[in-house]
Amino acid sequence: MKQTDPGDIIRLATNRDLPLFREMLFEAAYWNPHRERPTLEAGFAPPELAKLLHNWGRKGDTAIVTVNRAKGIY
Repeated sequence: MKQTDPGDIIRLATNRDLPLFREMLFEAAYWNPHRERPTLEAGFAPPELAKLLHNWGRKGDTAIVTVNRAKGIY
């Protein structure tokens, strides 16, 4: 792991990070404040969105996350 700032650590993502990825993808897909915002579950009903994280973690899938341990946030 590489440390960037005190308390910040960059690490490879794992399947345990899927809830974070779901939230980030949801925010990216439903960012427009002028459109109705669905619930998280309803937001992943469209297949074109759901497929982006379906079976994530297969061989070749790679992502990184930055964690601030002091603040307990990603």
